[in-house]
Amino acid sequence: MKIALLGGTFDPFHADHLSIIKQCKEVLKFDEVWVIPTFQNPFKLAVKSTPEDRINMINLGINKLDYVKVVDKEIKSKAPSYTFDTVKWLKKEYPNNEFTFIIGSDQLQNLEQWHRFEELLKEVNFICFERMTTNFDIANKYNVQVIKFNNLHLSSTKLRDAVEMSKQLPVVNEYINNKLLYLASRLKMSPKRLQHSINVGECAEELAKINNIDPQIAKIAGTLHDVAKEFSDEKLSNLIIQMDKNLLNEPKSVWHGFAGYVYLKNEWLIDNEEILNAVFKHTVGDENMSALDKIVFCADKISKERTYHGVEELRKLTFQNLDAGFKEILKNQYNVALEKFGEAAIGEKIKKTYKKYVG
Repeated sequence: MKIALLGGTFDPFHADHLSIIKQCKEVLKFDEVWVIPTFQNPFKLAVKSTPEDRINMINLGINKLDYVKVVDKEIKSKAPSYTFDTVKWLKKEYPNNEFTFIIGSDQLQNLEQWHRFEELLKEVNFICFERMTTNFDIANKYNVQVIKFNNLHLSSTKLRDAVEMSKQLPVVNEYINNKLLYLASRLKMSPKRLQHSINVGECAEELAKINNIDPQIAKIAGTLHDVAKEFSDEKLSNLIIQMDKNLLNEPKSVWHGFAGYVYLKNEWLIDNEEILNAVFKHTVGDENMSALDKIVFCADKISKERTYHGVEELRKLTFQNLDAGFKEILKNQYNVALEKFGEAAIGEKIKKTYKKYVG
């Protein structure tokens, strides 16, 4: 059989990878395409997700295409991998197959630096898919065929940063969001704020387990509650206007909850309204608070790094009784805001929330 070998970190697997795979089968007429995720690319400092996550994303992306096989030899090695060694192993294991190695034009640039490159050329042919600027001097020098394809110019780095998500495979994007992958890249915030967000996610997860709410949904909402916290006022304003310009009348200190809803919906493509509403309501609540809304609201105020006076009692109460804890936390937040800013400056939404749940 004629086999196309597609190697890479696939961190994450994306739509351009899938397009290359399909073109190998449909246009270049390979019998099969074998995807070879590497544990560690020698030319990259580190991968950002676990081997298990990367294999899962590949399998979701190829969607059971019967001509695609995932070869896990490299990723299971738990060490930097060399194509030469993998090709030699494949030829020994499958002597009747004819292998061709598929690369992108980004890989073509440093092809001559590959481990035992001259020997590798004697073992396998190369085909290059034109993903970006192509070094045709190298392609011509080594007789590498260059192929054009339906190129979306996707970058794994950008996708890890939640950029151009509309071009990504929806099923892979959903997996990334649900697993909270690439948080350090995606959450544009200080290390202290990032740690707070992680703590809130963990607290929300534990509260959800006690209150029979989906713990992963709670963890996602809690972790992402401050996604817009460190955005500029201009960016917050632009996001809020997309929802309801009247929300700009609320204090700027609470804008990030409203903006977070819009940002996660439009940029991260999260469509779970439970998650989005919990993010929206986590600052000043709402007259209609679900159990998940209360969990995230409370987790934000009692996460483990919080040390303000009375937090231990509020934490204990909330874990004993969510509704009672929510009421006391809301009362505490309202009174602190009232004392600090005065009634005229604390905003209408928290007043309405307070009136509904405290009286």
